[in-house]
Amino acid sequence: MFLDAVSRINSGDYANMNTQGLVYVVETPVKMLINFFAQYVILIKDEQSMKLGYDELALIAIRQADEAISIVFNEEEIDYKAKNSEKGVEEKEFLEAIKIAFEDGVDSSPHESIRLKCEEYGIYFTGKYNKHLYPFILKYSKLFENIVECDMLEENTAIEFLLEENTAGLLDNVSGTAFNVLDNVIGGGPKAWGKVLKGVGKNVGKRAFVSNANKLIGNIGIVVITNKNAIYAKGENIFTIGDDISDVLGYLKCEKDITIAGAVDIYHEEYGKILDNVSEKRWSEFKKVIRKLKSQGTSVKSIGFSDDYHEENNTVTSVSTDDIDVIRDKLLKLKNLLNEELITQEEYNIKKNEILGI
Repeated sequence: MFLDAVSRINSGDYANMNTQGLVYVVETPVKMLINFFAQYVILIKDEQSMKLGYDELALIAIRQADEAISIVFNEEEIDYKAKNSEKGVEEKEFLEAIKIAFEDGVDSSPHESIRLKCEEYGIYFTGKYNKHLYPFILKYSKLFENIVECDMLEENTAIEFLLEENTAGLLDNVSGTAFNVLDNVIGGGPKAWGKVLKGVGKNVGKRAFVSNANKLIGNIGIVVITNKNAIYAKGENIFTIGDDISDVLGYLKCEKDITIAGAVDIYHEEYGKILDNVSEKRWSEFKKVIRKLKSQGTSVKSIGFSDDYHEENNTVTSVSTDDIDVIRDKLLKLKNLLNEELITQEEYNIKKNEILGI
């Protein structure tokens, strides 16, 4: 559902972001695909596609006459048909709700929100998607603001890693719970979309800057690793761990969680347990980052580790026209197989998700 996409965009928590920088995909009532990327949106219907900036999404013209639907922007146009006039009206209302949700224009872009915050507080930002920086600023916006108020982020600080509570076992998808709650709201039908999406959409940009996910996640603790220090934050409780990066692991230890497989609890030598139910894999990655930072030194303004780390994990934000054409062709072929009843709906959904990387 669309609220699912908005929540992901809002929180910056793109766990399923593929190598092409795709944040999330939504299907409209008439099966048009809306592909949300960090910096732009692509609409795909049959053999037609339209690429829009977040500042352009609210400016599209939507025309509907009976089952015929047109989406127009400048000289570009996508034309398609619904099964009947009732479905056509539903499609138009859904698309109008999207326009309302992103009426803040470029401010609704997660990339622009990050850029502005980094510029305001002097945080190092390459312009590429950073899977630790995005959720730190968007998903944990209140904690981020508290950390900034405590002057714990120095000029040109680079965000290298984000360690979060509840990232293992039964609680590894807290944001998913938020999406389910929001999906229930969507059940109110087209008339409910505009009202709900408008409120959610406004949260995406810099103006509100408090995410839906943030409200529902609650009081979760995090440890933020920068190229200069390690910061713990939970609610109003904020402190640095050690004097510099080289001290961090000396202050922390982990113990296996006795209730959930693959989970560990993190303890501070002075303050006791500080993080509960942390993914064991994430804890190992955390230690690897600390050791690499320690070996490279932290005296320079930016050691560039953020860029290297994310390139190793294939998280980039650019998609070529050729890539878009390949995706579209694969989806069209898959849709033809479904229409000819050569594959089931379930097989279609699974393969479609594989193609889109979600």
